Amino acid sequence: KDVYEKATTGNLVITKTVDGDNITESEFEGALTFTVQNEDGKYLDKDGNLSDDADELTLKEGGFVKGEDGKYTKTFKDVAPGKYTVTETNSDVDGYDLVTDQSTTGGEGTVEAGKAATVELKDVYEAKTQTAEKGILELTKTIKGDVTEEEAEGALKFEVKTKDD
Repeated sequence: KDVYEKATTGNLVITKTVDGDNITESEFEGALTFTVQNEDGKYLDKDGNLSDDADELTLKEGGFVKGEDGKYTKTFKDVAPGKYTVTETNSDVDGYDLVTDQSTTGGEGTVEAGKAATVELKDVYEAKTQTAEKGILELTKTIKGDVTEEEAEGALKFEVKTKDD
């Protein structure tokens, strides 16, 4: 005797790729945050439970797994069918700028019973360029020994250069 049940749930798979100017995992894994919301306005937490409150997921602590291809994947198993919206709520990484025209920080997937829906996200970063900002440079020199302040004052000279000089 064979007994079959019709599937009533499906899976939602989120993939995240991060690329750019020598950006490292330790720089972005805890910084990037996401929310997952269904069409009824409820949010999925990292365990796939629905809640009225947004639960921000990170790559580091949100249950994402890094594959050999470098992509991070999070699978929500057995979620109710319907449309889910994935939104990257923070794309800021210290020392880097997000290249917005090459990045995808949000998407939608429709889960059907017995099937999986995939939402693919991608961030491309470039290192921030150092900009010249005006500030204050203060030099302090300590003199020790048998020299008075007056004697040293005229004898010492300092030259300040930028790294481009």
